[in-house]
Amino acid sequence: MLTIFEYARHDKGIKDELFKLSKLIPVPKPVKGLSGQQLLKAHIAKLYNSKKDMDIKIIASNGKEYLTHKCILVVFSEYFRCIINGGFKETDQQEMRMNVDSNVLELVLEFI
Repeated sequence: MLTIFEYARHDKGIKDELFKLSKLIPVPKPVKGLSGQQLLKAHIAKLYNSKKDMDIKIIASNGKEYLTHKCILVVFSEYFRCIINGGFKETDQQEMRMNVDSNVLELVLEFI
């Protein structure tokens, strides 16, 4: 199966459409002194700290609540990927209770 980009090499119409679409999508400007990986980490930290567009609440065993992004959890943690995408009840819920102390959970979320 070809990816859209491989297919576009063989179909000028799709190639032209992808080029038009690429002009509509803003590309972040490189930040002097930061590698791509450092820039990605900075953007993820900014997203996490902004508390915007959070779509899941994780509740620690002592009741402390943490709002976060499912997409970040899924991308950076095999554990959360299995829980969120594995057909468990958390797949369709906006709340997840964990039998973990808030101090430990906070460290895990900061690490992710």
